[in-house]
Amino acid sequence: MLALLSGEVEFLVAQGQGGFNEEFVSLGLHPAARALEMAGRLSKASQSADALMQSRYGMRALAGLAAEPAVGRTPWLAERICTASYGKISWPDWVALDGKLRFLDLDEWRVASMIVREGAEGLLPVDWPKRYQMVPVSPEQKRSGGTTGIIPPDGGVIFFRTHFGSTASYFAHYYNSHLCFEQRDGAWKVSAIAMRLD
Repeated sequence: MLALLSGEVEFLVAQGQGGFNEEFVSLGLHPAARALEMAGRLSKASQSADALMQSRYGMRALAGLAAEPAVGRTPWLAERICTASYGKISWPDWVALDGKLRFLDLDEWRVASMIVREGAEGLLPVDWPKRYQMVPVSPEQKRSGGTTGIIPPDGGVIFFRTHFGSTASYFAHYYNSHLCFEQRDGAWKVSAIAMRLD
């Protein structure tokens, strides 16, 4: 995986406690191997202090970020090209939306990033959800897992298959971690890792 990273990678973090408009803070540039180790340690997947073990968990964390299907310019990361670049809602727009729908917690919403209609259980409204539309997640979820319940405009719950296979839908969290890329010497490399520490 080190071959996919720039020689030096900027590492940024957001604490997850700063509220609606929380910004990422730079921890500076780090050699690629060190950045991989930091990603493992900050993903909190292992309690091990061993650098090799942390690097392995870092590879897993970065692979998860690379699997994110949306890549684009990210205004809150200085217009870098990054994964999970869905945009942000302004605070006044969110207050207006919340006044209409009474959903306070952003964690109850997802961005409909990749919709596979064959994987949905229930009657889907025509052309809903649209790609990159924010949709509310139902508190009612299946115990068996592998699906995500989404509330359509007319009420009820539609379950989308969101795991296992190429025909799975993908609903992204509003708040995300990011991998950012730059083209260097004719190749695209990971130039920054921005992790949320929720």
